[in-house]
Amino acid sequence: MLKMLPFLQSGPFGIRSGSEGCIDAKRPFENTSASVAEQVPACPEPSADEIWSRDQEKMNERPEAACRASRASSITSNESFISAGDVPEKGNKGIKGMLKSAFKKVKKTKPPSVKQVMDLLGEQKLCDAIQHLIVLEKSLSSKSEEDLNTSQKDIESVYEVLKHKVFSILKDSVLLAKTNPDLLQQAVEALKEQEKEDQNYMSENPPDQNMQFRPRKWKELWMAAVKESVEARMKDTSHTLRTENLSAVGQNLLHMGKTMKEDLTVVAKSIKQLYPPEFNVFSIYAELYHNYFASQAKKNAESHLEDKDIYLLLSWVHNFYPKEMRKDHALAMELDKVKLGSLLPSSLSKELEKKYLDSEEVTVKTSLSRCLDKEIQRWKEDKEPEKLNGHFQSELLGILVIQSIYSGQKRAEDISKAMGEELSRRLLKELPAFLRSYRDAFEDFKEKSKKHTYYKPILIANINNCWNFREYTEKYMAEKDDSKADILSTLTDIENSGFDVLLQQLFAQLKAIVEKIHARLVKEYIVRLLKRKVSLKTPAQQQTLAQHISKNAADLEAFCTSNGSQATWLNSALPKLAEIIRLQDLGAIKIEVATLATSYPDIRKRHLEAFLHIKANLSRSELKSILGYLADSTASTQPRAPLFSNINVS
Repeated sequence: MLKMLPFLQSGPFGIRSGSEGCIDAKRPFENTSASVAEQVPACPEPSADEIWSRDQEKMNERPEAACRASRASSITSNESFISAGDVPEKGNKGIKGMLKSAFKKVKKTKPPSVKQVMDLLGEQKLCDAIQHLIVLEKSLSSKSEEDLNTSQKDIESVYEVLKHKVFSILKDSVLLAKTNPDLLQQAVEALKEQEKEDQNYMSENPPDQNMQFRPRKWKELWMAAVKESVEARMKDTSHTLRTENLSAVGQNLLHMGKTMKEDLTVVAKSIKQLYPPEFNVFSIYAELYHNYFASQAKKNAESHLEDKDIYLLLSWVHNFYPKEMRKDHALAMELDKVKLGSLLPSSLSKELEKKYLDSEEVTVKTSLSRCLDKEIQRWKEDKEPEKLNGHFQSELLGILVIQSIYSGQKRAEDISKAMGEELSRRLLKELPAFLRSYRDAFEDFKEKSKKHTYYKPILIANINNCWNFREYTEKYMAEKDDSKADILSTLTDIENSGFDVLLQQLFAQLKAIVEKIHARLVKEYIVRLLKRKVSLKTPAQQQTLAQHISKNAADLEAFCTSNGSQATWLNSALPKLAEIIRLQDLGAIKIEVATLATSYPDIRKRHLEAFLHIKANLSRSELKSILGYLADSTASTQPRAPLFSNINVS
């Protein structure tokens, strides 16, 4: 009796299939030529829990490896068994060699029966079953027309059972890759064999002569199964923990992002390797996950979203999605090959960005207004202002205002750098408007609340408040920003307004020392000019600053003179410094420096060098020439009254 070489066999495994309960694998078929529909009793599909429970029992009973290359016995043409000693023809090695040898032997032997295939399916031996079915399918060419129709019907019925089992497993690929990789590999091998047989048949037969059941196109079914699996997992939020204080939209975004990252990591590390390269497994999975995520993001973007959900969606589009997915090195390498793109179309993303920026701008503006209202209310209360390091200061105002602006900038920057820059530009325009309102409110208090118990401490506190805003402006705003000069000017107005009242009261009591106060004010103004905090490159900027200094000098002179100061020698100091800033001709600058040194011979090279830092358009040689000229002209002159000699330059 001729023996068949063993087909590629595998151990029995549990299967998450809805067909198992319908087939009694141990009951022999009474008529192997009868249709499978007649032999297999119809029964309802078992539930997922029943299938999974049954699969686990089978796994415990039969833990053999999937698609093992040989086994102890093999089915012969008369349904007897032979030992595994028969080996493929010499020269044929591995799985391919065994299959070739097997098919050569099959031609000389009786093909396996439908019952045998059903037995294999009942035992969950998918690899063996697919091989036997292929042999049976090939044997149909030798049948009569009547036998051919009957046999084909049987084969197709078995194929349906096999297909259901295989694709039930493939739909659970992500789970089975971790819990039952051998079972998954067996299903993939069955898919590969079917796809290979399709290709062989197509190469041997013209398209117009294809049989009704070839090609079977299991690869297309596989792609549909993967799509169905991806969508099911992205919809199933039960395995993502609920995050407190997160809206339904935010929770869904979190679930989809987490699921996509974890699942694609499994695909990259465990599933992709089971398939041949032409399946493009990772690319297909990644695009399906991306497409579903993008469709949901688009759906959310087109609906009416709350501000916090717009922020979350934009954060996913610009930040979380492109960055978090790539934290795993293996996943990042695969994603770089696919180039998935953004979650939202550019036009829709820009629309959301505008909504967010507009809303955030209004939010911060409202917050600033509330801060000012609370500050005004504190002025009206019969309470002494807070003290910071022994000085009256309403620290809360500066902190709340600056924090509101900074927090808005930071939130936008966390979405993207471009959005952070845009919101920063918008909010820094709000600060001048706020400070103007602050100045007007302060003026109103100053005029109407002179009898307030803590009138003077409140004036001092507001003068001190200006330093918080001034420091923030100097640190975070560029010199070329038009808003910066507006802010600094408004702060100066508030300070001077407060000083006017305080100094008037002071001079009324200390009119005998007005000249010292005059000198002190001029000196402090010069100290601020020598701080090297301002560096102006263009003549226009220098012209503006010179005009500002000249105006302040005139106001200071008028104030001090009206309060009895006789120190007229101080009146030319600031105007001469302003003129040096204004002039652009090197010779004219030297002449003005000489005039300044004549009036104030205690000025030294270090003072002038610090002051000329303002004129950033001077070359190094020009600066050296001006400084050298000063040293020569003041070498032997003694100061008439000290002004610059009391000013230290760091």
